Amino acid sequence: MGPVAFVGLVSLAERTAGRGRRRSCLVRAADEESKSRVGYSLIQFLLGLQLDSRVGTGTEWSPELTKLTYSVSFGCKRIHRLLEMAALRDEQFVMTRANSIMKSSLWRNNRLAVISSQQEYKALMVGENFLEEFVCVFNPLDCYDGVKAGIPSATTFGVYRRNLSCLASNFQSKINEEEISCLQTTLQPGSSLLLAGYCTYSSATVLTLCVGSKVHIFSLDDEIGEFVLTRENVRVPDKGYTYTFEESLMPTWSGNLQQHILNLREQEGPFGESYESRFIGSFVADAHRILLHGGVLGVPGDVFDNPKGFKLLVYECSPLAYIFKCAGGDSTDGRGSVLDTIPSTLKQVSPIFLGSKQNVRELVAALKS
Repeated sequence: MGPVAFVGLVSLAERTAGRGRRRSCLVRAADEESKSRVGYSLIQFLLGLQLDSRVGTGTEWSPELTKLTYSVSFGCKRIHRLLEMAALRDEQFVMTRANSIMKSSLWRNNRLAVISSQQEYKALMVGENFLEEFVCVFNPLDCYDGVKAGIPSATTFGVYRRNLSCLASNFQSKINEEEISCLQTTLQPGSSLLLAGYCTYSSATVLTLCVGSKVHIFSLDDEIGEFVLTRENVRVPDKGYTYTFEESLMPTWSGNLQQHILNLREQEGPFGESYESRFIGSFVADAHRILLHGGVLGVPGDVFDNPKGFKLLVYECSPLAYIFKCAGGDSTDGRGSVLDTIPSTLKQVSPIFLGSKQNVRELVAALKS
């Protein structure tokens, strides 16, 4: 189903829902709440959220967010097709094409004010007169250099409500008024996100969304060309026995972090479980495994050359941290919550640690000891 047909479907659903009696809508919504929605297509799921919001039985979810989420998923499906032939393509071509695909998928969304890509030097105003409601930030393709080796790659994204208050103040003096407006509305802390997600491309293409403070996982069904709900209301285990760090870089970490990882190697759980080291080398794929099975993932800074970290705050850290918070997990940059950090530039980097709430708390205590 193309974007035009989908917009028509949303409009039809809105009109139909509006004609029904409120009581029948409430009964229908209650029935939906009592049963699992596993097996629903992404379209069905989003329209269900929209209906629940309309009758007051669910989280606030507007038709505009439905259209925007579908636009992102449409871009992910196109990148999935692009990567099927990635082994025969030049790396730069694939990266540029993936960026163009996501931009074109979002460009025509009629409530989107600004889009900002990790591959662009500046945010882009796409709405007319800057009156639109939403801002979308995204990294079109993470870890592409591992695709030819069979390592999962991913798209990450986050959606904010437009905000013209100046959260960050160190703008360069030689940028025009439009660029200042784009920066003002884009440089928001992760705690202000309305929606965040990522799509991983591997043996299966999986879309993970945090909508309405709950995390849901959709898998792409190639036969019907749609994302289908396979896990709903995903929760990170409170405690896990997996740690994911690039241990070859241990000499560049702080002494406290090095000692904490060495301690994990020796620890055992209450039933004799030993900690296991698991590292794919793809940030989002590693995070996805921790989301499902628990534990802790870390990408610390280099205390000698790059203490500020390596992962982009706007495009990677904030969306992933938001997803983990929605799933009952936690995140930190070693000093405080990643979600509370207000970025000062689009390319600001940060250390990041994600995972089960108890694992992250233990790590924070070790870093402060």
